[in-house]
Amino acid sequence: LVGGVVALSGGSKKELWLSSGAVASKDDPSVLEIYPPFRFQLGETPGSSSPKSTIVESESDADFRAANARTVEAQQAP
Repeated sequence: LVGGVVALSGGSKKELWLSSGAVASKDDPSVLEIYPPFRFQLGETPGSSSPKSTIVESESDADFRAANARTVEAQQAP
């Protein structure tokens, strides 16, 4: 699982999490190939035992783009 975390400002202990599945490329192990599911979640700082709340979870890149209000052109991009 790969992801990115954005800490919310104002002293909040909540963070936004963006994650997906990933494996090393067969051609070049230093390159990660990212694949579904894609998740956008709100949760506590790392180390917390509190569960994250899922805002968006999708099984395809196009579905995730649609959920993020992307244009039709952006949703159809490879």
